[in-house]
Amino acid sequence: MTTFDGARIEFCEDGWAGDGKVALTLAVRGRTAQGRWLTEADARCSLAGLEDVELLAENCGCLFVSEDGRQEATDLLAAAFPGAGIHCYELGEEAGRALEATGASPLWECDVTWEPCENCP
Repeated sequence: MTTFDGARIEFCEDGWAGDGKVALTLAVRGRTAQGRWLTEADARCSLAGLEDVELLAENCGCLFVSEDGRQEATDLLAAAFPGAGIHCYELGEEAGRALEATGASPLWECDVTWEPCENCP
């Protein structure tokens, strides 16, 4: 059984706008303690459940991952990569995103889009 002791997994929320849409991107990046980038194929279970984490809407309609949703993501990622350190970063929380800062491609990614409102970026 593969364990991921010392590995780092990051679950990040990012927002963007373009083409008349606003989107929330959920992305996962991971690297082993030895520096090898992880792929979705390395996971011990499917990451498909990340698409179903709980999202909440601001009064204006803008989406974000709820606290329960972040816990769902943490639990799923801990099962997928046992022994790894799991780090979740909210929309706008930039400090600490060590793996994202490298520019590495995510091992999993999902975009949720909606029509912009007057308060959307």
